[in-house]
Amino acid sequence: MTRGERVLLVAEDEQGICGTVQLVLSQPENQPHRADLAKMLVHRRARRMGVGAALMRAAEQAARDAAKTLLVLDTVTGSDAER
Repeated sequence: MTRGERVLLVAEDEQGICGTVQLVLSQPENQPHRADLAKMLVHRRARRMGVGAALMRAAEQAARDAAKTLLVLDTVTGSDAER
């Protein structure tokens, strides 16, 4: 993060941290337009409350701020995360 290769976003509620996502900005030379979403986690107490959507919006804005035009997120087909 200190080298500018990664962004860490954190969501908090009254009990503390309830979600995180990382945006990996450092990519191969031939893919400077791309960033990977990694380690998106939402605590079970905060699921279905919009935390994941808010983290995604924040990650998308961080990507735009870093001039990234393609975001990649791998997830399991049919999982809750796919939504």
